[in-house]
Amino acid sequence: PEAVEAYLRGRQRLARFDLMGPNGAYALFSNALALAPDFKPAISGRALAAIRAWFTPASLHGDEDWEDLATRFVADALERAPELAETHLAAAMFYMQGHGVDRAVGHLRSALQIAPTFAFAQQYLGAILLETGPIEDAVWHLKTALKL
Repeated sequence: PEAVEAYLRGRQRLARFDLMGPNGAYALFSNALALAPDFKPAISGRALAAIRAWFTPASLHGDEDWEDLATRFVADALERAPELAETHLAAAMFYMQGHGVDRAVGHLRSALQIAPTFAFAQQYLGAILLETGPIEDAVWHLKTALKL
């Protein structure tokens, strides 16, 4: 129960971009994993928190190397929780940072195969497709995200 509580609080913090510090999403997901090391939702949540922390201004990073943490935790999530849509969202966000748009799109498509109503994945894929095409697919994904 404590691991689930830490995970749920981490999701709330992640949604508000409250990522760092002792009560931030990253710490809460890490706490959940300290209590339940194989808790798959916390594994993917930690990857998402690390990715988003990597994107924040450097002045907020503290001493953590968020690029390294994001790299490690996305790989860990892909290995241990590949069946979760959130894992593939984290991977897509990672690959969009100079590691390959095609791989990002592939992971978003995987996320949507797992969870077709995952609005954020629909929106993210639509935004990428606006730039890369086909535009009809981009519009469809963006409209779907709005409906959700």
